[in-house]
Amino acid sequence: MLQLITLISDQLQHSHLSQDSIPVSTLLFGDASDNTSSSLAQKLASKTKKQIFVSYNIQNTDSGFILLVENRIKEEMAAFPDKF
Repeated sequence: MLQLITLISDQLQHSHLSQDSIPVSTLLFGDASDNTSSSLAQKLASKTKKQIFVSYNIQNTDSGFILLVENRIKEEMAAFPDKF
């Protein structure tokens, strides 16, 4: 199942909000009961302060596996900041 999430960091859209604001996520299509994409996108938007698009359709929903995926993305972001 394909999910596409659009996130716009509150800090980018509303500069008057505090730095602790939680980014807003919107499900464009897919299963609304699966918040994996939304959660991952919110974490990445908070870290980067940028608009994030996440499509997460990996069937393994083990929290340990999701953490590995998140950490790998963060490693890529650190290694290639110009790509993000």
